[in-house]
Amino acid sequence: MTADHAAVEQLLRRLLAKDLVVRKVEALGGDWAQVSRVTFTEDQPGFGGSVVVKRRRTGGEGWGYEPENLRREWAALQFLDSRVVHIAPHALCFDDAAGVLVMSDLGLLPTVEQLLHGSDASAAVEGLRLLGGAMGRMHVASLGRAQEFADFLAPLGLSNPDDGATPWPVPLWEETCAALDRLGLPSGDRAAGDVSAVERELAEPGGFAVLTHLDVQPQNVLVDGRTAWIVDFEGAAFRHLARDAAGLRFPFVNYGRWAAVPDEPRQQMELTYRGVIRDASGVLTDDATFDAVMALGCASWAILRIGPRLERISANSGDPRTDWRRRVQVVHTTEVFIRAASQAGRYPELVSWANDLVNAMRARWTEANDPPPVFPAFA
Repeated sequence: MTADHAAVEQLLRRLLAKDLVVRKVEALGGDWAQVSRVTFTEDQPGFGGSVVVKRRRTGGEGWGYEPENLRREWAALQFLDSRVVHIAPHALCFDDAAGVLVMSDLGLLPTVEQLLHGSDASAAVEGLRLLGGAMGRMHVASLGRAQEFADFLAPLGLSNPDDGATPWPVPLWEETCAALDRLGLPSGDRAAGDVSAVERELAEPGGFAVLTHLDVQPQNVLVDGRTAWIVDFEGAAFRHLARDAAGLRFPFVNYGRWAAVPDEPRQQMELTYRGVIRDASGVLTDDATFDAVMALGCASWAILRIGPRLERISANSGDPRTDWRRRVQVVHTTEVFIRAASQAGRYPELVSWANDLVNAMRARWTEANDPPPVFPAFA
């Protein structure tokens, strides 16, 4: 046994109060995702032969390095356990001082990322459909339960309001407008009223307040052929469900290995989500409401993603492939918003500005006229 294995064994014995012996420690993530699978010599009552251990990141600043991140994940896993919704690992124990979270091991399941980058289109489609269903079950289980989640946050010194995992639209829009002026792109001043409306709707979710993840990306969803499991709840908070749901319309707006999903499988994922939440909770029952929610979510993601990237995509990185991907992606993101808002009849000034921006980007950069790449499973 290595010194590292011995330290892990000692820590888990203390946290789990079990006389266990560690057989193997395997890294599941990298420097950013400091996650390991710890396997024991014998099965343990309550959690079997292995657990997953997640450590707090150190050595950096800003979101992702804050103690709050791991605390929110612990609170979210406990909350989901309390609601008996099986879409995430079980919460086993948490040592805040040591920065260690222990959860149940979901096993050697493929991620949606692996399916999308594989060669089996039908498996990828099923993975996306299961992802939509898991998100729907998470939202259904948490609808109207904000105080229960707050009760799990309180002992950790946290409160429930949107915690700054993403900026609010209005201040971000002010920065975007300044960047547009510097770069000679269409002014966003005329859309300020719509941006304020987006912020007001997000701030007052009313009957649409649910536990949101904000990072339901392909690498954070595992599938077992019957259901999907969501991991990495560091950004969990009760917010307007549009913040998560609209991620299915792009998808996936935050994903590092970005590519597009063809319309049919994307629609299957979205319809599965809508069907689960409609049938189980009576929310999003009519098309007009659903379209309005998706327009709100797409507007929030477009504001978040477009503005901070304008300076970057305007400069040449020295890597033509990188420049191509960034410019194609920002056009795609903008057009997804335009379609969603136009279908719902919402945010007309923001849509007008977005159309002008797309036209300006297409005129300025040849690559901005190219269609987006699709994931290998659909190529």
